[in-house]
Amino acid sequence: MTETLIFDMDGTIVDNMAVHIEVWLSILAKHGVAQTAEDFHHVSSGKTNPEILRYYLGANLSNEDVATLGEEKELLYRTVYGDHLSAVAGLYEMLEEARHWGLRLALATSAPPINVSFVLNGLHLQDTFDVVVTADDVLLGKPNPEVFLTVSKRLNCDPAHCVVFEDAPAGIQAAQRAGMRCVVVATSSVTTSDIIAPHVIQVVQDFTMVDRRLFGR
Repeated sequence: MTETLIFDMDGTIVDNMAVHIEVWLSILAKHGVAQTAEDFHHVSSGKTNPEILRYYLGANLSNEDVATLGEEKELLYRTVYGDHLSAVAGLYEMLEEARHWGLRLALATSAPPINVSFVLNGLHLQDTFDVVVTADDVLLGKPNPEVFLTVSKRLNCDPAHCVVFEDAPAGIQAAQRAGMRCVVVATSSVTTSDIIAPHVIQVVQDFTMVDRRLFGR
């Protein structure tokens, strides 16, 4: 039985990962770190900004430098992506149907709160989700399951009754570790091993393709 739908944000409800990666690569290049987009995405998807920055620029990077660089990156991301902000196809209809079915809705993301507000306000979804969990609410990014388990705790919902929508390998793994089923929204690159995992119940290109029967409706 499905009680709660949990949505990742970046790459799932908005197809924005290419912009995030482009901006990250420019920030890292300024500090002498060269990465390909593919390698960066593989290493960093689902991680929080402090985890990314300390991975590439050193574990001893100060909290002040982490905050400054993180703010620089996110401001540039919002500037670049602002004119392109749009929902992945079928999202609004999916959310409306879920409400009609009596399902609870949650957003669970490694993004900072300012980016969450930027996306939700831009999509007019600021009052849609029963629970919103951001990078400020967890210690560890994906593939650690903390972000999803925080949702289930706040909603007092059994993880087995949750379905996660995710685009990235780290998020797919986090859902499995949380004991939740997963629908993969394949806006990003995923491998065969990611999508044949036993907890993955469907792989879709967008929300128009989601099989509603998967939720017992």
